[in-house]
This record gives sequence, structure tokens and C-alpha cells, in this order.
Amino acid sequence: MEPEKTIKIAVTGAYGFIGSHVSEILSRSGYDVVRIGKEQFQESLKEAIANCDAIVHLAGMNRGPEQSVYETNIDLAKKLIAAIGTRKPHIIFSSSTQQRLDNPYGRSKQAAADLLKQWATQNGGSCTTLIIPNVFGDRCKPFYNSVVATFCHQLLNGETPTILEDKEIELVHVNTVAFHILRLLQQPPKTGEETIIGEKKIRVSKLLQTLQQFMELRKKQVIPDITDPFVRNLYTTLDSYATGSDRVHNPELKTDNRGWLFEAIKMEHAGQIFLSVTKPGVTRGQHFHFGKLEKFCVIQGEAIIRLEHPDTKEIIEYRVTGPSCVDIPVFHPHNIENVGQIDLLTLFWSSDIFDPTNPDTHPKTVGK
Repeated sequence: MEPEKTIKIAVTGAYGFIGSHVSEILSRSGYDVVRIGKEQFQESLKEAIANCDAIVHLAGMNRGPEQSVYETNIDLAKKLIAAIGTRKPHIIFSSSTQQRLDNPYGRSKQAAADLLKQWATQNGGSCTTLIIPNVFGDRCKPFYNSVVATFCHQLLNGETPTILEDKEIELVHVNTVAFHILRLLQQPPKTGEETIIGEKKIRVSKLLQTLQQFMELRKKQVIPDITDPFVRNLYTTLDSYATGSDRVHNPELKTDNRGWLFEAIKMEHAGQIFLSVTKPGVTRGQHFHFGKLEKFCVIQGEAIIRLEHPDTKEIIEYRVTGPSCVDIPVFHPHNIENVGQIDLLTLFWSSDIFDPTNPDTHPKTVGK
């Protein structure tokens, strides 16, 4: 159920990597989101969070001089508590799996979590601390806090990534974090810890290898198999770092006296889509496939699509006008003829990417 528009949520660090995603998803879900950036946090935090029902505290520092990192994260929690005063909004605090490690960043996150929990206990409020693993996704700053962002940036800029430590890391996509926060806000507030389980544990070397494979497929204008949600999220992250001409692909346009054709989309897991124009009176096809499944989708014009049964030799005709789609079964010789007065525009889907060394296309004229 969509929440009432009057529910007001403050998000600190709202213009950062995680904060921008959280703010957008909460806003799209019907909440009145108060976005608090660094300047507003320092100068007008009390006014900004006034009348807020909940505060998602994402502001923090995770890179820089160790003492500065440690002091900053604790100071942010103290300032937030002071700005809240006697009110009792539900606080959702973004911590990290580093909280359990003995380093300045981890200790600062633990100390901040303790302060916020203490505030909740003493004032009858509630604070949920989220323990979050390594977050990745679009718009994350390279060379800052995500090896995924750094690798994606380097690969798309022709640079050679370097592995400093080939350890196993636990990764979670930024949208997973944002939607977890959304679900927390839809539930009764509580004080305690919640751990967001990562979507994948992977060695840094394997991560880089996967991204490099994406790049090789990208050069061939092939979309990798993205049926696995983690792989999909990793690929969309890489794609988000493409800029300018990297976003433009110019497939080869094949022309002859019949019209033209080009391969529009190739998918490692789902074949390819190509588009053709066939001139009036022209017939395409006259072949069959052993294992390749196809769909002919007439978008514009009038066509007859013919199938010949491999055993009975019966010829089945489908007279179609756009938009209309016809399934082409295996072993059935088939063709498509433009019987209209204008160019025939057809979208074809094939279950396999065309391989010139093994095309699985066998000549056979329908009816002969």
C-alpha cells in the first residue's frame, strides 16, 4: 500500500551514492523526502529534520586520514542526536560490516551506532542499525569506496586495473539496500541491528575477470547472460560508466536488391533481434533450421509467411499485416513475401546469435 504523502523522511547524505538512490526510491514510493546534504547538515540540521517521522542517516566518511575518519563519523552522530532534541523519530543508521573490524572506520561506525542506540534507549525512541557489506551500482565514485566502480571506470577508459589484494568480498547492489530501507520504514519501528546479506561473495580477481568478459562481449555488441540478478546488476553498473560515443553502436547495414537488413540486438542468453526492409514483390528466406527457433514480426506492410511441413509437405500460409508475429518452427522450410504496395518492415528474433562458421541455415525453397 502506498504510504500517505504526509509521512516525512529525512535522508542525510542524500546527494551521495547510496543517499541519491534511497531518496529517489522513497520519493517514488510516496514519501515526503527531505534531502540533507553536507552543507545543510552543518548549518541547518535542526530545522531540516523538524517534523520528520523518520531519519535515514547515511552521511559519513570512509576515506581520508584515519583520525579524521574516526572523529567525523562519531561527530555526525552526536550532531544528529543534538538536532533531534526531545522528539522521537525512527532512526535508520547505515553502518558497515567494517563495524566488526578493528580499524578506524569500523570503530567509528560502532561508536556511532552505540550513541544512537543509547539515545533511543534513554528517550523512548527507536534506532535500527543496518550492517551493510560492500555496495556497488551506478553513480558510485571511482577510486573512493568501491572496487567495482574503479574497475568499471578503468576498463571503459582503456586503463589496466590493478589488484592490490585478491581477497573475497561480499557485494550488494545499491537498489537492494534502498529497498531494504523502504521495507523498514513500512514496518513498526524497532531498535536493534539488521544485517543486509550480500548478493555475491567473489574474489577480486574473479570480479575483474567477469568485467573484462563483459567488455569483450561489448566490443562484439553482445549483451551477456544477465538472467542471474547479480550478473545483471554488475553489467548495468559497467554500462552506467559508459559515456559519449561508448553508448553508440553502429551495426553493419546489409543491402541488396531485396532491401536491407541489420542485426540490432545480440544476447548471449537469448539469441538476437534483427530488422529488415523487403521491397514489394520480393521473397526472403527459402531455408530451414535444425535447432534455431525464430519469430517473424511484421511491423509495417502486408506479407505472406509460408511454412512447409517437413513430413507431409503441406504448405501453410499466413497473410499478415503489421503488427503481427508468426512462430517459425524448426525443420520447416519457410519464407516471407512482401505482397503489399509499400516496403515491408519486419523484426526477426532468432534463438541463436548468427555464427558464420555454423549458421544452421539450410537452403530449401518452399514447395519444391
